[in-house]
Amino acid sequence: MTHPLKQLVDFYHPDTRGVDHAGRTLDEILNWSDDQLEQSHDYIQVLFPLPEPSDSSAPELNEDVIIYFRGDVQLREQVRRVLKRMLAFYGFDIAWHQEGPALEVEVTPLSENEQVFHRWLKYQDHNHLRISRIIRSLRVLGLSREAAAVHRAFVRINQSMGLVVSVTTVLYWFFRSADPLSRGLGGEPIEWLRKFD
Repeated sequence: MTHPLKQLVDFYHPDTRGVDHAGRTLDEILNWSDDQLEQSHDYIQVLFPLPEPSDSSAPELNEDVIIYFRGDVQLREQVRRVLKRMLAFYGFDIAWHQEGPALEVEVTPLSENEQVFHRWLKYQDHNHLRISRIIRSLRVLGLSREAAAVHRAFVRINQSMGLVVSVTTVLYWFFRSADPLSRGLGGEPIEWLRKFD
C-alpha cells in the first residue's frame, strides 16, 4: 500500500500525476463543476493538506513533506493552480505580479454581484471550514502571501456585504491567518512546526 504522504506528493507533482485515495487525479478534480466541488466532501483535505489529523482519508503533513513542498517550484505552482480554481468557486480571481524582488498577490471579486459569493456568504456554512483550511494550508506549505491575500478578500467582501458571516467564523479565519503555525487547530502546540514560524 502506498504511503499517504508519498501519494500526496505524487498526486500534486506534474511529473507523476498520481491519484488520491479515491483514484482521482488533480486535473480531474480541478475540472469538476462548481456543483461537484460543493457536493463532494473528501477532496479538500487532499487539495489543502494540514499537519493535523482530519479524517482517515486525509494525509497528515510531516516536516519532510512541508520542506519538499516549500522547496519545489513545480509543487508550489500546482498549489497556486488549485488555489485559483477554489477561489473561482468562491467568487474570486487571483493574480500574481512581480514587484521588484517581491511577488505580489491580488485577490479580486469576479463580480460585484452578491450572488457570485452565494456558496459562502452566509451566517454559517460548511464552506467556512474549508476557507479556514485553505488559509492554514497555504501558510504551512510556504505560500504566506497567498494566505494573507485570501484572508483579506473574504473579510473585505463580508464587511462590504453587511457582516453576514458569523463573528466566530471571522475570528477563526483571523486565527488561521495570524497564529503561529506551531499552534494547532485546537490550540495545542505542535513543537516540530516551530521552525516554520
